[in-house]
Amino acid sequence: MQRDIAEIYSTAGRNDLAEASYRALVTAHPNDAELHRRLGQSLLREKKFPEAQQEFMLTVKLKPDMGEAYGDLAFAAGENGDFALAIRALDARARLLPEIPITYFLRASAYDHLHDYKKAAANYRDFLKTANGQYPDYEWKAKHRLIAIEPKK
Repeated sequence: MQRDIAEIYSTAGRNDLAEASYRALVTAHPNDAELHRRLGQSLLREKKFPEAQQEFMLTVKLKPDMGEAYGDLAFAAGENGDFALAIRALDARARLLPEIPITYFLRASAYDHLHDYKKAAANYRDFLKTANGQYPDYEWKAKHRLIAIEPKK
């Protein structure tokens, strides 16, 4: 029942209450990877990126085949400026799940921050090929980053 309450808080956008509920659940069930992931997602929505990253690290340690958790970890790591970890998490996700447009963008952004412009550009291009207008803000950013980082011909 407490899981349902935590999910209701999360769905209602009451991330502070969801966080508190998930923390209580994680304390009672410390080996439940899904609870750690849900807590991490609540922390992400609260912009508590370092704490979220730790929860996602625990999630993938407990359940290394949970592909979605690697995507969450990559996002949190990127927000924390840990771009190398973001790339490793995205690579682990790619071994378990197909790439999606946003994973290309996250990878491109991480490589961009690491000044590996060749890999960044390749991933921005993959993102643009697959986005199909679904992410207009990110598509604009990707196009403009390509202008900035690709050599002029």
